[in-house]
Amino acid sequence: MQSMTPTLTTTAVPDTTDTALWRSLRFGFILLLHAGFVFALQNSLDKPEVRVASSPKPVFVSFVAPPAPEPVKPVEVPKPPEPKPEPKPKPKPVVKPKPQPAPLPPSEKAIEAPKPEPAPPEPPPPAPAAAPVAPAARPAAPAPAPAPVVPRVVSSGVEYLYSPKPAYPAMSRRLGEEGTVVLRVTISERGLVDQIEVAKSSGYPRLDESALRTVKTYRFKPQMENGRAIPVIANIPVPFNIE
Repeated sequence: MQSMTPTLTTTAVPDTTDTALWRSLRFGFILLLHAGFVFALQNSLDKPEVRVASSPKPVFVSFVAPPAPEPVKPVEVPKPPEPKPEPKPKPKPVVKPKPQPAPLPPSEKAIEAPKPEPAPPEPPPPAPAAAPVAPAARPAAPAPAPAPVVPRVVSSGVEYLYSPKPAYPAMSRRLGEEGTVVLRVTISERGLVDQIEVAKSSGYPRLDESALRTVKTYRFKPQMENGRAIPVIANIPVPFNIE
């Protein structure tokens, strides 16, 4: 009888263990290479470049001392003038009475010598005979004063040299006062106003006063008679009319 022995058939199975290990090693090596490269690159960037500097040349610096500041002079404040002491009044000197000498006793008084009597005056010499006095001349009689010239009254022929128009009072103009003042004027030989008075009023004192003030300043041509100037009296009208 045939024995029933199982037979085992072996099939070649690839070894996957070695392949996975190899892959992991290769991957780890690549990672190490990358890590080393990154580390080297980072170190090269972080490390500063070292340069050897050449020895510097010596530099000589001269320091000049600053000038000393000038001392500030203190400002002198003028002192107010001291008040002068009032002079003390000088004391009046005390006049001491002079000591009078004590009277001497009668025995020690000096004996006065008798005064000589004056000689009698000599008689004056006789006066010379007086010369005959001539009679004094009598003063001449004073010349008689010229008789005063009486001003002659004239009614016409008076010539004016200066005759300004009198001012019209403002109040009279507002009140409508009008009229004519007649003035009696005495004119001297030189043509000046000697005397002046109102011969006829205008009826308004303001108009009369204005006429008097103005006519006092008038100048006239002197009146001639027999070749000489004479004073005259004339009536001068001064009208006031509101135009």
